[in-house]
Amino acid sequence: RQTDRQTDRQTDRQTDYEILTPSWHDLLLYGPSHRHRRRLIIKIIKKLNIKNCIDIGCAQPFLIRELEKLGLEISASDISQTVIDHNRASSKNIDFFVWDISKKAPEQYFRKFDLASCCEVVEHIDNYQEAIKNLCLTSSNYVLITVPCGKKYRLDETFGHFRHFTIPMLEEELNKCDFDIVYARHWGFPFFSLYRRLITLSKARLISGEFLTPRYGYFKKTISLILYFLFFLNVFNRGSQLFVLAKYNGGIKK
Repeated sequence: RQTDRQTDRQTDRQTDYEILTPSWHDLLLYGPSHRHRRRLIIKIIKKLNIKNCIDIGCAQPFLIRELEKLGLEISASDISQTVIDHNRASSKNIDFFVWDISKKAPEQYFRKFDLASCCEVVEHIDNYQEAIKNLCLTSSNYVLITVPCGKKYRLDETFGHFRHFTIPMLEEELNKCDFDIVYARHWGFPFFSLYRRLITLSKARLISGEFLTPRYGYFKKTISLILYFLFFLNVFNRGSQLFVLAKYNGGIKK
């Protein structure tokens, strides 16, 4: 019953991503976990034989710039019109469009791309089952999802998280869409997980608010850089970050 009440409070909470997402600019650019996530995502994608991709929930286009270096044809979406407008102005060769992944995509994006990536998005959506279904509809081959896993803290609620995931939770929804998991790994132990825990034990809202300024000064960049190098010592089989790659099985049920 307590869990139900917590879920009800989260469902009632409305996160305004038109305000929140633009504030993530330097957090996404310099934040140690975000930088490592991009690095690990690119490492996974480099092993795939693909020509094009769509990044859903792209926020500011820092991952997209890394994808461009791979020579891929790229489209990208986000729920924030403000962010999409800024992205269009800075990246002329990318097809940016506004899309709430909990709703159906425009018809031209169904089963079009070799890869559909959705990084740190699904945890922000109450009806995650529908979101994963819509994500899969945009891919003819691969789906790449990154989500937080493990305990959900107050800091996570500040960022609009409804829930955290396990591999079986994602696998169940992906299998419904005829996708089979071909790669699944945890990452972040011990330093990223400890970092999240320490922030939660301190004044999480104050600290997260401090680092949610759109532009970082020298101090914030330095702290972020130190943590970035420290996070290289994290292992890739434990931790509170989850990477899942799934491949379309052609509609053949096993």
